[in-house]
Amino acid sequence: MSSPASAPRTPFLSTVRAGLRLLSRTEIRRGFWLTTALAAAGVLEIVAMAALLPFVNVVMQPSAIHTSSTLRWLYRWSGASDVSPFIVQVGTVVIALMMTSAIVNWSLLYLQNRYAAACQNRLAKHLLDRCMQAPYSWFLGRNSLVLSRLVYDDVVVWSRGLIQRLMTMVNSLLSMLMAVALVLAVSLRTGIAVVAGVAILGYAAVYLTRPYLARLAETKRGAIETSSSARARPTSASCSGARTRRSPALTPASTWGKRHLPR
Repeated sequence: MSSPASAPRTPFLSTVRAGLRLLSRTEIRRGFWLTTALAAAGVLEIVAMAALLPFVNVVMQPSAIHTSSTLRWLYRWSGASDVSPFIVQVGTVVIALMMTSAIVNWSLLYLQNRYAAACQNRLAKHLLDRCMQAPYSWFLGRNSLVLSRLVYDDVVVWSRGLIQRLMTMVNSLLSMLMAVALVLAVSLRTGIAVVAGVAILGYAAVYLTRPYLARLAETKRGAIETSSSARARPTSASCSGARTRRSPALTPASTWGKRHLPR
């Protein structure tokens, strides 16, 4: 068996394509609509965060209503007779947006977990049915521990570690792009500086932590393979021992046969 360090690495895009090919058409459609709902929830969260800034500005400086064109338009549109009722109205809208965003995110998280569990159950059942329908000769060259890990552990890694996290990554990417657009719309120079600083810090963090995470992944993979091989040895030894033993009832030439079987 080759060492984990010498195992070829699969490109990320190839892994994603291979994982997506395991989805059924119904699961692809459900995943698309769920990802779209996650993107809409990200837009709602950005809107709630953007509405929080003017509210804080009005609370700290009520005179900002007359200096900002947006706040002045909102003040006229609300029909408030004074600054205090306007602040209450804006605060109510901000709290409602934040609570709605939180409820939508919790609901989508629940639906996302149910989606991953449904994909996991469908694929595990499909693999188990294929194994049960396979001929007996196919099992002779297979390790039962590897098959059980394929049905139970690897399917969990596929549904939770790839499909669910891929949807989370898409949602996070869309939220980041909308946040960048919001910052650039508020202040172009400050937005460019903030985006450049965050990009440099993010690249440095990924560059510094990627080798360490790769070593951890290789160590975990090697430990799993070693554990599977160690657990497979007693099973292989017992099976080989069972094949070498012969039943006394089937060996008339044995000592037992000479003593107990008629000549």
